[in-house]
Amino acid sequence: MGEVRPVTGDRPTASKRIFHPFAKLNPIPLRFVLLIAIIACFTAYPIALLFLSSFQVSPPGQPIAWGLEGWRMAFSDASVPKALWNTFVLGFTRVAITTVLSVFFAWVITRTDTPGKGFIEFMLWLGFFLPLLPMTLGWILLLDPNYGIINKLIVNWLGHSRGPFNIYSYGGIIWVHLAFSTCVRVILLTPAFKALDATLEEAAHVAGSSAITTLTRITVPVLMPAVLATTMLSFIKSMESMEIEIVLGVPARIFVFSTLVWDYTHFQPPAYHSATALSSIFLAAVFGLIWLQRTILGTREYTTVGGRGYSVRVARLGRWRWVAFGFSVAFIFVMIVLPMAVLVVGTFMKAFGYFSIPEPWTLNNWSGAFADPILLRSLRNTLILGMGAGGFGALL
Repeated sequence: MGEVRPVTGDRPTASKRIFHPFAKLNPIPLRFVLLIAIIACFTAYPIALLFLSSFQVSPPGQPIAWGLEGWRMAFSDASVPKALWNTFVLGFTRVAITTVLSVFFAWVITRTDTPGKGFIEFMLWLGFFLPLLPMTLGWILLLDPNYGIINKLIVNWLGHSRGPFNIYSYGGIIWVHLAFSTCVRVILLTPAFKALDATLEEAAHVAGSSAITTLTRITVPVLMPAVLATTMLSFIKSMESMEIEIVLGVPARIFVFSTLVWDYTHFQPPAYHSATALSSIFLAAVFGLIWLQRTILGTREYTTVGGRGYSVRVARLGRWRWVAFGFSVAFIFVMIVLPMAVLVVGTFMKAFGYFSIPEPWTLNNWSGAFADPILLRSLRNTLILGMGAGGFGALL
């Protein structure tokens, strides 16, 4: 047997190793710590400050005093349970309707041979970019019970004493929300539909399944993580919504959680402690919804097993493609084009809705608007804030 000799070399022993204070410093943890610090600055700190402020009972500008008066006032207010009920009813109804609509439109755009898919997608993107308050004003001009165009036409044509539609109602709030909420969810769902491999859909087609059966039993279950994520997001945004609820809900005495918080901040003196207490309850509900979504998705696995190739199968709808096209165009016209067109027309009228008065058209509305220094300054501020927030948010 050969002699076994120890391996010798230049490897330094422990006594010869040189210690350097930054020898084991990894730059990745530093970036991670910086990221956590940024997230904490924009999320954890405001939430903690909000919760802490709910126990501060002293008025603004006075020495700080702590107590539970804000929580007692929030829980003893008889309008809080009703506002919570309204918030959840409006949210669930909106989410249920927009889930069906958004899945249908995303499917039509990405997985069918419906004509005009590019036009449909473009108009739904346009619906996303249109601001909520002007569109709400357009619906008020259409469906106001006293001077709305649609109600006035029905009264004149059918001889009714009063129009059947009232925008200041539960149905009116849900109706005005539908366009924006549906467009947002279509934008979020479309990439998921485009990325879905058609292996299972082709198998269902070979087995004799129709396009609708394949959609409901194959496509939607496989894309359930994306559908559920957009559903939770839509419901949370519904709970946070305030503009439409103030404009349409307050005249009808329909209060939701956000408008109730708004009312607390406009008391004399402002009840900030109660407002922050209610906001803390809302944040707890939001965290609960996020936990529920992660729990549901965490108990299931979503994997598509297929070959190496990737394909997107376009469902042949036959004559039904024109039905899908017609429904899509009708939704776009009614929910997006109509209120926007009425809003534009109203800017050229002396008194909106009164077409029979002498010379009903005018340009004074526009000339007065552009001559208003406050409007021009507010437009400049809006652009600065929008570009600044958008640029900084994109950087983060």
